Amino acid sequence: MKTVLIVGGTRGLGWAMSEAFARAGWQVVATWHQDEESAERAAKKLGGGGMVVKADGQDALDVRRVAELEVVQKTSQLIYIHNAATPFVPKPLHLHFWDDYEKQMAVGLRSLHQFTSLLLPLMVKAKYGRIVPILTRAIHPPVPKGMVAYLTNKAAMLEFSRCLEVEYQKQGIHSFCVEPSFMESAYTKNWPEGIRVEAEKSFSTEPSVLASKIVERCLETSAGSGGRELQG
Repeated sequence: MKTVLIVGGTRGLGWAMSEAFARAGWQVVATWHQDEESAERAAKKLGGGGMVVKADGQDALDVRRVAELEVVQKTSQLIYIHNAATPFVPKPLHLHFWDDYEKQMAVGLRSLHQFTSLLLPLMVKAKYGRIVPILTRAIHPPVPKGMVAYLTNKAAMLEFSRCLEVEYQKQGIHSFCVEPSFMESAYTKNWPEGIRVEAEKSFSTEPSVLASKIVERCLETSAGSGGRELQG
């Protein structure tokens, strides 16, 4: 059995990845936290090809509950994709307080670390694994204004992934980051119109196209399959 765990896998890019992996013959475990309507729709479409699980990535007990699912524990090949995010509205750096950073890191770096700590031993035992954080192309210059807490978290996740790749690639475990361009979502709909328009002008990502690229990269078997960031 081959299993892909997609944290935040029931809408947007997350759902596009769930569909793409299901088509490729993988058992999909897609988590969700707030959007019940999308979760129900995803569960119906996946059918026997996967399962949809409600879980809060900020809650250590929820993270452990997902990691201990039988379909995760007993798989011979495991891919873990961290697509969780928390809403924010761009604002000047001097109006970002430490709480803003903590909110971003709670669903980003901290949750990524918690899942990885529980899943990595399974991957080491199987001599196979993929750990894929979803970032943003905005971490590269020219860096947009107003996103310091969001981008600080994403940059930390990038370095976490790079360290994973260096330490575990010889054991058949690879990590690479995905850097999508702007995508309209439930999180961006409350942004000021001017910022959304500028973001769309710069780059725009089609979720289904990027999802196919992610599947292709994850299934590469060469030692060079990790490390390089995948842009979309």
